[in-house]
Amino acid sequence: MSIEITINLINGPGNVPPPTPPTAPTSPTSPTPPVPAVCGRVFVGVDGTLYVIDAVTGLIIDRIELTDGSNALNVTVNPFREQVYVSTGLDRLFIILDVRTLTIVANIALGYQVNEATYSPIDNLIYVNAGSGFIDILDGDTFEQVERITGLNTPARVVYDSRTNYVYSTNNLSNDVVVIEGTNEILRIVVGRRPNQIALNLVTGLIYVSVSGEGSIAVIDTTTNTVIENISVGATPYGIAVDTITNRVYVAVSGNNVNVYDGATNQLIDTLSAGGFTWGVALTPTLQRGFVTNRNSRTVSMIDLTTDEVLADIPVDGTPINITALEFIC
Repeated sequence: MSIEITINLINGPGNVPPPTPPTAPTSPTSPTPPVPAVCGRVFVGVDGTLYVIDAVTGLIIDRIELTDGSNALNVTVNPFREQVYVSTGLDRLFIILDVRTLTIVANIALGYQVNEATYSPIDNLIYVNAGSGFIDILDGDTFEQVERITGLNTPARVVYDSRTNYVYSTNNLSNDVVVIEGTNEILRIVVGRRPNQIALNLVTGLIYVSVSGEGSIAVIDTTTNTVIENISVGATPYGIAVDTITNRVYVAVSGNNVNVYDGATNQLIDTLSAGGFTWGVALTPTLQRGFVTNRNSRTVSMIDLTTDEVLADIPVDGTPINITALEFIC
């Protein structure tokens, strides 16, 4: 007779390991959604022609003849409706184009010269700065006048703050910035002689105003609507734009340069040499591209914002002055 003894070193003599419980089924892993591709277009007023430049390649996509060569074009974008606002000089037209199709949505004869415009999606209102001393507020669908804010002295450039629904406009010959809520002027912020260009950082809530008569940049805190600092630029500042990703401020100054400031310290950190007589600045922060108009050299400089190096000078047939840009999902 034979005797079989089972020895299990883990469970003891004669013991058999318990069966392994079945593994619970695992949920299928959801695929990571793809990151939408971002496109960008840059719009440049060149005499009476609107140049459209691809923000990624720097190639000219289109040239849209809007008026004769004696008219300078002012350009701004409405990111909420993906539109570009174009105003002509002597023709006194206000033209709205679709950013994607580049077709004209509206062609409005306002009867006065427009410096710049912006849009409030909350109130569905368009704010139109008239060089003759007022701001017209138009219905965003019918373009009919809703209100007119008077008593201004050459309202120049304008921005919309989507966090507060406030509109800020430089009042060029009155040395201040006008603050508008809805259809009412609520405040004026004194910034110095001849405020011109204006830019808003929606991340930090700071507004930057180029004060050409002082040779400085006024920094406005939108939580208090007060000037918290004046940055001396050592020259006459013109166009200004903010990179909300890196918190850098780009300022075109008299001559051929673009000054770069750290938005956290307001210190000058770089100076870029562009073309002759730098004027307008537009940025596409997601794509990390910047664009500067050079009036005398008749070019648009394309800048890599990650290195602050000029990648190319794009030639145009005329004098480039005002410039704007918009990023959108491709």
